[in-house]
Amino acid sequence: MSDSENEDKPSYLDEELLEVEAEEDATMQDEQGDSSSKTDKKKKKKKEQSIVQDHAAITANIEIHLGPDASVSTFIFHKESHTMGNSVRHMLMKNKKVSFCGYTVPHPLEAKMNLRLQTVGEKYTAKETLEEGLVNLQQVTETVMSKFDNALAAFTD
Repeated sequence: MSDSENEDKPSYLDEELLEVEAEEDATMQDEQGDSSSKTDKKKKKKKEQSIVQDHAAITANIEIHLGPDASVSTFIFHKESHTMGNSVRHMLMKNKKVSFCGYTVPHPLEAKMNLRLQTVGEKYTAKETLEEGLVNLQQVTETVMSKFDNALAAFTD
């Protein structure tokens, strides 16, 4: 198969990514001295299942169109808009590995967002850099939610 044929064929993100993250979360909780009661184990199991289900839904909504090498790719996020596009673009542009990142929503009535990503060299793949950016965005979101919940609790007390 020629390179031009590979560029046109979409591939999907690996489903093992969030399974590995779920295992890391469980390992980290065990290292922090998390109690091993039955309820805690059930909560961990439920969280792991939720993460895998969420990842399956996410990977079904992302297409990857590879560029001429691994450092350039176009990602098509289905069922997403400017909210996700601008947030991801902002997080990626803060990364020193990224030389170009831009997004577009082709049409307002089409629930699709295209993200073009190019890294500074072939040793940094676009897919891994995107995954890193999404993890960073998730961490920022969790931090904001945590601070909001704490401030709301302090305000209502």
